[in-house]
Amino acid sequence: MKKEEKIIIIQSFLKPTICIILQNNNIVNIFFDTEEKEVGNIYKGRITNIAPGINACFVSLSNSQSGFLNFNDIPDNLKNKIKVGNYLLVKIKKAGLKSKLPQLSAYITIAGKYVILLPFENSIKISAKIPEEDIKEVLINTISNIKSQLAKKYNNIDIENLGFIARTASKEVDIMEIYKDMEILIKIWINILNDFNTSKHEKLIYTDDFFPIRIVREYFDNKTQVIVDNKEIYQKLRDYISLFSQEYINKIIFYDISKTNKSLIDYYDLKIELSKYLEKKVWLKSGGSIIIQPTEMGTFIDVNSGSYIGANPIETAKTTNLEAAIEIAKQLKIRNITGIILIDFLKIQDNTQSEIIKKQIIETLQDNLKDDKIKTHILGFTNLGILEITRQRTESDIYSRLTTPCEFCNSVGYIINPKYQVLQIINNINSTILKTQNFKQKNIYLETSSYIIPYLIDYILNFDYEKILKENNINLIIKSFKSVYYISKYDFYKLRFYDNISKINLEDFPKENEILELEVWNIPDLNTNNLYSIYKGYPVIVKKDKYDIFSKKIEESKIKVIKIYKYYLIEAIEPV
Repeated sequence: MKKEEKIIIIQSFLKPTICIILQNNNIVNIFFDTEEKEVGNIYKGRITNIAPGINACFVSLSNSQSGFLNFNDIPDNLKNKIKVGNYLLVKIKKAGLKSKLPQLSAYITIAGKYVILLPFENSIKISAKIPEEDIKEVLINTISNIKSQLAKKYNNIDIENLGFIARTASKEVDIMEIYKDMEILIKIWINILNDFNTSKHEKLIYTDDFFPIRIVREYFDNKTQVIVDNKEIYQKLRDYISLFSQEYINKIIFYDISKTNKSLIDYYDLKIELSKYLEKKVWLKSGGSIIIQPTEMGTFIDVNSGSYIGANPIETAKTTNLEAAIEIAKQLKIRNITGIILIDFLKIQDNTQSEIIKKQIIETLQDNLKDDKIKTHILGFTNLGILEITRQRTESDIYSRLTTPCEFCNSVGYIINPKYQVLQIINNINSTILKTQNFKQKNIYLETSSYIIPYLIDYILNFDYEKILKENNINLIIKSFKSVYYISKYDFYKLRFYDNISKINLEDFPKENEILELEVWNIPDLNTNNLYSIYKGYPVIVKKDKYDIFSKKIEESKIKVIKIYKYYLIEAIEPV
């Protein structure tokens, strides 16, 4: 694969869908279909409170969700509608954090592959990543002409007063592809207006809800291959790409699992180690390292030479700093680090050499961030020699998504979010299923922490994973390392395959109607009607009745087994 080419891998034969973007055989991004993407969602919102003191109002969206709308994010022609009880179209501008509401904007934008629609701005803008003046002029004229053509075709909407932004990808495509993209966006806008005018209450009106198309729209170009293992998704992606050009259809490639009995991730020998993307220290090939420290204020990155020693101090600093700049650009993208970023590179005493190397550092960062989808501004070095960068926050960073406060140290520390730990386990089970298709008996034995097990059971029951197990004739045996609630080894699990279930000791698995005395606990984070327990290592769910759903209290309980799922779950109730 040439360095400038990308591969988008979409593994969806077994759930969950995982997307990995490779550049030069290196992972540069990972996405899971279970992630909730809310940035860009468009709502019919209702104004519930106006707060002049902070120059903003609060807007009810749907399902008890609210957002924060600054008056600066409202077009002038809509400001007269800002009254309590009034409805208006808003989009989520920035995702809400654990303690903050999502930020909203009434400047609606709808992203296409080559252009972005601006319904409330009568202007044509060009991406800042297109510096060539001649190309800008061509694109402005092209979009203006297409607007006039579409205005004649769709006379039920004032298209001449709609605005557009030409995206970076637009400079390398035919006019017809831009025309088709603009027409798709206009149809979406017509549907949004119709939904807004006919619905009586606040609601979600528009979302990019098909995960693979969203990924392809943002990351596919004429130097990219897309490899997908799901026939239905493969066809949908081909249909989507064909809307713009028949030329690119052959870049969507179907991977037939039946010929290899390997998942796409296994075929490409990729390791998805989530903890790797959370470690503070990242080693450089030369022996140096960078330390990444996220804080509430921003992210601090420290560059160290480590074991690397060059021919002289200047050579040591230059080599380490330039290698660190490449790695930092990669980490900004894969971790989605946003906000204020301060980088402390190695200092050089020689002022002339220092200025030359600082310039090279900035150029290296710019070159490695040129394909970044998020706006990044390199502000330069301060008097203290610290490089300042700002990167626009649209979605939460990987640290926020993959971690959760540790309840056992009063949230002083963080651990990997158990929901993401479950995805790693499920992916490993899926790989085992594919590798063992030719066995008559298929028994997968999983040992993990009782802290993780409730989240794993919740996934199996709520994401149709039972169906996958049955269709593939799999006996899944789940056991906890210990028969009590604990957090040690939360990020560790053992998975074994047996071709005969007699090789596994299952004598302790209970029978229906059996009465058990156990400690049970609630997991508020799962928001289910279940309590959880462990019986001799096996998972137990207890149908909840009079328990405080917000408490994680652990207490003794006598329960009755009403159903068993051999051999991964025991369902029970309190005996009458």
